[in-house]
Parts: sequence; structure tokens; C-alpha cells
Amino acid sequence: MRVEESIPGQELVPKLEPIAERRVRYGAMNLLVMIAQVLGWIVLLTVLDHPEIHLAFRIVSVLFFCL
Repeated sequence: MRVEESIPGQELVPKLEPIAERRVRYGAMNLLVMIAQVLGWIVLLTVLDHPEIHLAFRIVSVLFFCL
């Protein structure tokens, strides 16, 4: 049997936190960050795949890709 404890100030905390609007905003921001990362990976891998691009630029691309 579970016993409910009474904590001082507990009545000030709502049962369901009003975070629904924050979830949507942060979810959209996380989605945009993920899309930017994937596009960045595509660009870096494309740069690495072209042998006519200067070697120094390709090495810098590898370092950014590893980060």
C-alpha cells in the first residue's frame, strides 16, 4: 500500500505543469538544429568526395566533420 506524503508547499505546484507550449517551441528548434546538422554533414561529405578540391580544404572539412 502506497502512503502519500505531504510536502510543505506542494499545493503551490500544479498537478500538470503548463509546458505544452514550450514543448512545441523546443521541439521545432531541435528539429531545425537536426536538419542543419544533416545538411552540414552532406556538404562536408560532398567536399570530401571531390578530388579536384584542394587538399588543405578537404583536411579542414575532415576536422569539422569529426567535431
